[in-house]
Amino acid sequence: MPCNRIYYAWKDGAGFTENENCPTLEPYSGNGSNSYVGYSDPPFGEWEFVRSDSTQSMPFYYDNDSDEISEATFVPALQDWTKSGITSLSLYFRTLEEEDNDAAQLYLKINDTQNPL
Repeated sequence: MPCNRIYYAWKDGAGFTENENCPTLEPYSGNGSNSYVGYSDPPFGEWEFVRSDSTQSMPFYYDNDSDEISEATFVPALQDWTKSGITSLSLYFRTLEEEDNDAAQLYLKINDTQNPL
């Protein structure tokens, strides 16, 4: 499933190049922020730090040492989740203990509304 990589759905600062196995996917140069999601090599998602045994989590790396922000934007591939009966979305966050996250502001933005976490 080369077209189903986590960084194709989450637009980050790193972007991605053309993939010959995904002819409909346009290359993306990144959003200009100091972030990247997923791993560059398979399995692309995280298997050790997960919410349950049968899931993966998404690594999100950021660097806010400058005045710039770090962000990733989820872009669903023209999916209407309500057709599958989905009525809610749950997100869980975990930070690395050794990281200094005291000054960082983490928020989730849905439909242009910023929600502090």
